[in-house]
Amino acid sequence: WRPTQLTSNLWGSGNGLALNFGLEMDEYLLEVPDGYDNLFSAGYFDYVETVFDRQARMLKVSAYLPLSIITRYRLNDQFIIANKRYRINSIKTNLLTNKTDLELFNKDEYPSQILNNQVAWLGRVAQPTVSDIFKSRFTVNFNGIAGANGYELYVNGELNASQGGGVGATSLTATGLEAETNYTASIRVKYDVDGNDVYSFDTGLNVKTNNITPP
Repeated sequence: WRPTQLTSNLWGSGNGLALNFGLEMDEYLLEVPDGYDNLFSAGYFDYVETVFDRQARMLKVSAYLPLSIITRYRLNDQFIIANKRYRINSIKTNLLTNKTDLELFNKDEYPSQILNNQVAWLGRVAQPTVSDIFKSRFTVNFNGIAGANGYELYVNGELNASQGGGVGATSLTATGLEAETNYTASIRVKYDVDGNDVYSFDTGLNVKTNNITPP
């Protein structure tokens, strides 16, 4: 029996979960296993990113909720008010009157996301990194997601590169760029849902090219 936070007893069974916020090396094999997630990206990434999104807004609402909601809701549930989705930040209920004070924050799905067949519940790429930055290109590295059919790299909102799906470390290289220029790059994951191409929300990062000619 070997000590590890990353895998099950049977190496390669695919149900390991690192406890750190990023990639973690297996203490036994001294390597970062492909296809393994970490606790932050699996359980907290979507929540934290939504809370600290610059477009996020807090909403305070008072309502008399029925017992069917008060006794059954979970903190990861969502409320829909005036056709808008909200996450729960806190709930205080007077059990004598059923009056409930809700502190909510918005979880918007923008028109552009709807037009692009992007939905919030599909898994997104977590914590991408950038390497091989030159004046005309750069590479975005990330861990693949189980069940994905492909990955697309957008630069300043335009599709620049794509590849097929799969689990494990992977990368996409943006090309045709200008030297010493700031770019917004984002990774979008493609899935097959009932025979249709459906996409995750984007995971973005900012990159600045340099003046070095690629080899």
